[in-house]
Amino acid sequence: MQNDQPILQCANFFCQALNLESHQFCHKCRSPLIKRYLWAVRSGLETVTSELVGDRYLLKTDQILLDTKPGSPPESPTEIPASWEVYLRLSPFRLHVPQIYGRVTAPRSTTTLLLEDAAIYPDGAKLRSGTDLAGSLMPKLTSLWAENDALRQLNWLWQIAQLWEPFCRENVASTLLNSDLLRVDASFVRLLDLQPDKETPDLNQLGQLWEQWQQGAAVAIADFLTQLCQQM
Repeated sequence: MQNDQPILQCANFFCQALNLESHQFCHKCRSPLIKRYLWAVRSGLETVTSELVGDRYLLKTDQILLDTKPGSPPESPTEIPASWEVYLRLSPFRLHVPQIYGRVTAPRSTTTLLLEDAAIYPDGAKLRSGTDLAGSLMPKLTSLWAENDALRQLNWLWQIAQLWEPFCRENVASTLLNSDLLRVDASFVRLLDLQPDKETPDLNQLGQLWEQWQQGAAVAIADFLTQLCQQM
């Protein structure tokens, strides 16, 4: 979705001029423009017909929004809903787990949780070819698995293994079994959001998932991964 009208407000309190999303600096005061791309958790925003949600968030896709007023505090509940608390408890793992940004009330009074630092490329991210990646989803781990070497594959598996126990404690371990949520940013495993467990998964299910990746495993770790999956 493109928008060629000035919409991004300068975060400088003494300026607050409107700018194009494509600009890097405010046209009036020359302050760097802050571009926060947010993830709307299971939002239902695909039914929204307006580009601007809650008079603030520019709808990029049905779950990716750009905060057009980054200098103003987002709407927040007076009490954190119980379903949101897991993000706070897992904040020590913020390298992988997105954090609560705020909420937006969409049409029909639907309240949607907004997350920052989700697996979305930030402003300035580009391919070597120069293609702009800002505001787009990071690739699924499964889509890049076979293209990477043994060391990186092992590193990704290690990161997932480190998250397994704390995610089990918080009843969101099924997140690590969902390839749509499991993304990568170079060497780092990143998540879009946390998926509540309907039933408590066990290591056997994680082993079954990793077993599906054996075909694309680097030769140096193929036998090790086979033994590991069997043990799990």
